Amino acid sequence: MKNFYLSVGAILALAGGAYAQQNSLHGLSTNRNTDELPEKFSNGFFIINEDWGGHAMGSINWIDSEGNLCYNVDNKANDNTEVLGATSEYGQIYGGYFYAMSKQAPGLVIMNAETMQVVKSFDTLGGNEVSGDGRAVLGVSTDKVYVGTDEGIFVLDIANDFTLGETPIEGTGWDETTSSSQIGMMVRVGKYVFAAKKSVGILVIDPETDTVAETIENKNVCGLTADRNGTVWAVAKSDIIRINPVSLENETLTLPNKMVSPWGSWMADKICADPDEDALYYAYGNGSWTNSETQIGKLTINEDGTLTEDTDFTFTMPEAATEGRKQILYGKIDIDPQSGCLIATATQDGYGVNYSYNWLHYINRETGEVEKTVTLTSDTGENYYWFPAMPVFPDNHEPEITLDEITLADDEQTTLKTTDFISDADNLPALAVVEATSSDENVFTVTSDGINFTVAAVAAGEADLEIAVNSNGRIVEKSIPVTVEKTVSINDNLLTGVSVYPTMVSNTLNISGVTDGEVTVFDLTGTRVAATTVTTGNTAIDFSHVASGAYIVKVVSGNKSYSTKIIKL
Repeated sequence: MKNFYLSVGAILALAGGAYAQQNSLHGLSTNRNTDELPEKFSNGFFIINEDWGGHAMGSINWIDSEGNLCYNVDNKANDNTEVLGATSEYGQIYGGYFYAMSKQAPGLVIMNAETMQVVKSFDTLGGNEVSGDGRAVLGVSTDKVYVGTDEGIFVLDIANDFTLGETPIEGTGWDETTSSSQIGMMVRVGKYVFAAKKSVGILVIDPETDTVAETIENKNVCGLTADRNGTVWAVAKSDIIRINPVSLENETLTLPNKMVSPWGSWMADKICADPDEDALYYAYGNGSWTNSETQIGKLTINEDGTLTEDTDFTFTMPEAATEGRKQILYGKIDIDPQSGCLIATATQDGYGVNYSYNWLHYINRETGEVEKTVTLTSDTGENYYWFPAMPVFPDNHEPEITLDEITLADDEQTTLKTTDFISDADNLPALAVVEATSSDENVFTVTSDGINFTVAAVAAGEADLEIAVNSNGRIVEKSIPVTVEKTVSINDNLLTGVSVYPTMVSNTLNISGVTDGEVTVFDLTGTRVAATTVTTGNTAIDFSHVASGAYIVKVVSGNKSYSTKIIKL
C-alpha cells in the first residue's frame, strides 16, 4: 500500500462501472458474492489484503472451492468491526489459530482459524523497549511462535495466554554494522529456524534456546522458502542460495531471471516450492519494484542441487481491463492444497484507479495455463482497492505417521528421513518437527539431526519407537513396534542348501531347498512386505504388487536361518 493511494478517493467513482467492462472484454468468471459466513472456514482459502489506505484497515477475504467470494470475513465474524491493523501483509494458520500481521497497529491479531473470531490483539510489538511494524510470523514449536518485525524477532508464548516478549531475540534486532533490524520471511526445517534479515543475510536460529547459531551472510538476501525435501532456498536478487538444513553448507546459484527485492516496502517474497516434485516457482518481470512482476517461472531442482528452467511451464500475466494496460502480480504466490493450483493475485498496472481492478488466477503447475480466473470486487460488485498481500490456506488435515514396524538384527541399524514416514495433505512433511525416542535403550537407540533418524539395535528384544509429529501446530503421536532379532552364528546356525531366485525379480520370487520353515521379506527400513510358510521343497511368493527397490529375504527353519538380498524390478 503506497502513500499516494490516499488521494484516489475522488476518482473511485470512475472505477464503479469497470467491473462489467473487464468481464465482457476478457471472459473472466463472475462469481457469487455473499455476506453469509461459512460455518467453518475449511473448503477454500483466505486472501489477506493491505486494503485501501486511508479508507480502511487491512482485511481478509474468503474464496470457497467454487470460486465464490465472501469479503471482509475478519470484520463480519467480529460484529462488523475492523479488527486488523493498517497495511496487513502476512498471515499464517498454526495450531488452529490465524495469525495476521500488519505494519501499523494492531500489529498482530490472533483469530480462531475456523470461525475468524478474535482471540487476542497486540497494538504494539515489542513492549516498551521497541515497537516494531509487523512482518512475517512463524510457528516454531508447540509452545511458541516467532513474530517478525522491522525491529527483530520476538517470541510469542502461546502456551501462556499468548504472552509476547518485550525484547527481540539477541542478534535479530538492530545491527550496528548494517544499520538494519528488519526481518523478512522465516521457515523452520529440522532443528533450525531460517530467517531473512535485511542487508545481512540468513539468520540460523536454534528455537530450543532462542539464539542465533550462525549467520549466512549475503547483503542481497530478500526472502526464502524450503522445498519438499527440506532444502532451504534464499533469494538474493539475481542469485539464489541453496542451504543444507542440517550441515548449513550453502552454495550460491544464478537465477535465470532477476527477482525484485521487497525490502523497500516489505511484502512476502514471491517464491514457493512444489509439494509433489522437486521444483520451485518464482515471479519476475521488467520492473524494478516489487509487485511489478508479470511472469512466473518454474525451476526444476536437479539431483546435484542445481536448477534448470522448466520450459514446459510458461505463465505471463493476461491482458488487463483497460486498453494499453497490463496485469501485474500483486502479492505472494503459493500453492492451494485443495485445488492443486498455483495461486496468483493481480492488479492493473499504472496508478490511482488502475489499482481498483483485481483478479485471482488459478494456474496449472505443469503448463502455466490459467485454469480459472476470479474477479475481485467489493461486496456490492464494484471495483475496489484490495491490494492483496497473500493467500492463506486452512489446515484441514492432521499429519499421518505411515511407519508401522521395524525389524533389525542385533548388529544392524537403519536411517529414516522425515519424508519417509510423515505425510500431510496440507503441508510439506519436510517442515514437520519430529521427536523420536526409544522406550527401551537396552534394545535400541535413536539419534537424530532433525531431518534424519537413525535407529540402532543394541540387543535382541522388543521395544517401541515413540514418535511425536508437529506439523504446522497439529500434533500426532504413534508407537512403532521395533523387534531386534539375535544374529545367528554363521558357523553353527547357517541354513544351507537354500536357493532364492531370481535375484532380479519381476513378478514371482522362488524359494527351494527347505521343507519346513518361514520366509519373510523386508525392505531396507526393516518393514515386512511379504511372508509365507514353507511346507514343501519349493514355494513361490507373488511379488507383482511390491514396489521397485532392494529387499532382504530371510528364511528360517528351526534354529537355522539364511538371508540374501534381491532387487525388485
